[in-house]
Amino acid sequence: VGLLSIFIGTHLVYCSLTGNLSPYAGPLYQAELNGHDEYMHKIPYRVLIYAISTAMNALSGYQLVRSAPKDAQPLFRKCAVLQMSICYFILRFMPHTSYLLHRK
Repeated sequence: VGLLSIFIGTHLVYCSLTGNLSPYAGPLYQAELNGHDEYMHKIPYRVLIYAISTAMNALSGYQLVRSAPKDAQPLFRKCAVLQMSICYFILRFMPHTSYLLHRK
């Protein structure tokens, strides 16, 4: 899971630095089809997989804190919580999530 997070994260950063925003392009598509609301035509799966794999990596890191030296354990805990918080913000503020939470 850690390697997946590193590879996808590196790919996303590289695309951002080169101006290629296609990995983030997941246009919301809303159409009324037979009375059904179809809202997510293309989800940015790379961002979704990155956030989930990074959160899993942070959870496993938080559980492994006990094997670290005693003086480093608080720092490792805080870093794992920070990483989980960042994953939450990635998922929460994706346009798709915002659309789902605020649709009427």
